Amino acid sequence: MSKNMDSSSKWLASVLSFPENKKKSSSKRKRKRESKRSQEDLEHFKEMLKLSSKELKDMSQLSSIDDAFHLSWESFSQVAVLFIKSRRSPTLNEFMEWDVYTRALYLKARSSREGKPPVTYDSLKGPKNMEPIEPSSEEEEDQHMESTQPSTKEEDGWIYDWVMPYVDGPIKFGSYSSETKPTVIPHHLYLLVKEAADIMKRSDWRSNPNDLKDLATVEKKIRFFRYYFFSHMPTDWKYKRDYASKEVESYETNRETKYNMSGYTPINSFRGEDVELECDEYSSLSRQDMIAIMCMIHSRETPAISKMIPHQIQFYCRMCSCFGIQYHRLEDASEDDVCLMNVGLHS
Repeated sequence: MSKNMDSSSKWLASVLSFPENKKKSSSKRKRKRESKRSQEDLEHFKEMLKLSSKELKDMSQLSSIDDAFHLSWESFSQVAVLFIKSRRSPTLNEFMEWDVYTRALYLKARSSREGKPPVTYDSLKGPKNMEPIEPSSEEEEDQHMESTQPSTKEEDGWIYDWVMPYVDGPIKFGSYSSETKPTVIPHHLYLLVKEAADIMKRSDWRSNPNDLKDLATVEKKIRFFRYYFFSHMPTDWKYKRDYASKEVESYETNRETKYNMSGYTPINSFRGEDVELECDEYSSLSRQDMIAIMCMIHSRETPAISKMIPHQIQFYCRMCSCFGIQYHRLEDASEDDVCLMNVGLHS
């Protein structure tokens, strides 16, 4: 490790950790210490901005923060638009004003700049016996956009030309045959439920703010998983906090294979009027966008996050998070980690 990288790595460890409660000191000593620390921060920050994508990617400090589920949409979209997509480096003041999760999001995205260009649904290919994907012509798309909703300018300055119709309920990305329909929850969902159960085993979790925060984050991931991967769930399965421990106890951890996908058939080609423009209510993405993102994750090749739009980035990050995948290091994921993202297509 180079001297600059070692120095920047230690500094990153400090800015990606949560502040501890410290004893108060006199105003004079505090000002002197803050002045020295500000100068040191500036030097370390400059060195950090010089690090290559690979050097950033190799830093372990970026691998333990579950930022995608912590950030509000307002915070997430702001850093995505102003810094990730524009590739503008923040100033030290801007960087230090961010919380730990925003800093991690920016640095992970920065480390993926040399990644594979994101794929689009129209560029994906299926097996030989599958009907070819035929995207709508540019003329047809323009006609639809003009007839849906007049252009309006909102208070945030964004111009919205049209609004895609929401899909009623979760989108189905595949199905099992009646003989192979799952009877147990997916392995990675079991890991999330176990994480929730372990938190609730702590004696004071009901009164501990950190435990409650951790539990809320895990349960967000469980709901996300259940919503988008309901096809892989036993019929009518629901997460219930009071039964989390029983769910964990009943799960067979010594199974030969974590996943059996032999009876699963992906659904990756849709038919119907304006079906290519239908939108998922919670991610604000089209079916095709979501399929393309799952295909990217399944490839285990890190995409250039800066070339994705904010809604795509958030969905991509959250999808990876549910499976314990570091979204800036897809190459580290195992086949089991990505098997449910099999959409039957490739780029």
